[in-house]
Amino acid sequence: MSLNWKTCVLVVAVGVAFGAMKLSASTLIFDSVDGVKDSDGYYVAPYNGQLDGVAYKLFCDDFNHNIYIPDTETVNVSTINDLSLTRFGGLTAATSLYQQVFYLSSYLVGASNSQRGDVQDAMWSYFAPTDAPNQTKQAVKDWLTQAKNNYASRDYSQFRILTQANSDASPTAQFDGKQELFIMLSTVPPGLTSTPEPGTWALLLTGMGGIVLTRMRRKQSAAKQ
Repeated sequence: MSLNWKTCVLVVAVGVAFGAMKLSASTLIFDSVDGVKDSDGYYVAPYNGQLDGVAYKLFCDDFNHNIYIPDTETVNVSTINDLSLTRFGGLTAATSLYQQVFYLSSYLVGASNSQRGDVQDAMWSYFAPTDAPNQTKQAVKDWLTQAKNNYASRDYSQFRILTQANSDASPTAQFDGKQELFIMLSTVPPGLTSTPEPGTWALLLTGMGGIVLTRMRRKQSAAKQ
């Protein structure tokens, strides 16, 4: 059965080394979704698929293109340093937009279902600012703010952008062609083991500061005795 998904894909490699991967046309198969939806009913990443016969977790950044499951397509592979073959490479500040999408994608791994919906909606907004769902939702705005303030601190050299070969790459051709995809070589950045909501970071940092201060005071008290 073919299903029409309002999705696109951001692909995360599972235990595969891509350092020597040749940047050329590859075959992508979109196998399935895991059933998690955002508050508007759109399926969110991670999805399941294969690239050149290797299993992957798939993530999405392109709201305005459709896909039928199962789906097979030929894609061009690009790096963040050369966006000439990507769908959105011609946009103003395209490099930073892609990097912010990459930044947010790392928080989809291990997140709760509600967090996944909010992060996915935030990712969709970069390349579909008037069409992506839940743009007025505060949690989505918080994720966008976090990405804007922190994306520049990450290394995005491991990401590969997968764009349908021989398709209309214009971002204004909203419903022509299939989704653009991304690959990252690790599922989470170093040191990230959970996914707090953006609004909780300040509370967490404040709490950590209080713990350190308490321990220092205890040490000082013990020394006096």
